[in-house]
Amino acid sequence: MTDSEQATRTLIYPSGMLNLEHTLANGQMFRWRRAGDGWWEAITGPTLIRIRRTDRALDQSDFFEYYIWPAERGEGFVSKFFRLDVDLPALYRSWRAADPYLGSLTERFGGLRLVLQEPEECLLSFICSTANFIPRIMRAVSALAN
Repeated sequence: MTDSEQATRTLIYPSGMLNLEHTLANGQMFRWRRAGDGWWEAITGPTLIRIRRTDRALDQSDFFEYYIWPAERGEGFVSKFFRLDVDLPALYRSWRAADPYLGSLTERFGGLRLVLQEPEECLLSFICSTANFIPRIMRAVSALAN
């Protein structure tokens, strides 16, 4: 990677609407790893992504720093991958109206997002998940990716 490709970028997003822990450790995608200092990293398709929430915040916004390789994927990739176009408050309201128990989970797991995973990886992860536990699935998916 060149220095320009490694440049860290900033994402500012409404407070509480993207929780990395809930999103990346929920068992949907098994290639995410904690890399230290709050960083999460994964390879999805042809893209390496590293992201972390920073301590910096505004009244109604959280700040995240990230980098993508290849760099030209940029913020559009992050927005699409984390499905930042999904209106979580509206979704939560509809869940509460349909099922109070499901609606109550939105308080416990607020900011959890389903990522837009590569279809092949999603299928392989599903196949590996049958009668397995998450650490073993993570190792199997990682081995298949190599």
